[in-house]
Amino acid sequence: MKKSLGREFTLILLVAVIGMLLIGCGNFRRQAVEAQAQLEEAVQRAEIAESAAVRNAARILEMGHRIDALEEALAKLEDSIHSTETNN
Repeated sequence: MKKSLGREFTLILLVAVIGMLLIGCGNFRRQAVEAQAQLEEAVQRAEIAESAAVRNAARILEMGHRIDALEEALAKLEDSIHSTETNN
């Protein structure tokens, strides 16, 4: 009878350990799914930031061209004013 109780106790203990392992594996799976979702979100944010950086770089280049054109127009205007003053 003691052997039977020992076997039953061992079987119950084994089932309990397997159950705990399965619960632990489920927890790891949930954590992996959450990590995957966070990674996908981070990739999406990085892609959005990259697109914004490209747009901003294009705008900066365009503003640089506009500044160059304005500086050139200002220089021509100053030359015109200077030559008008010199002629008077």
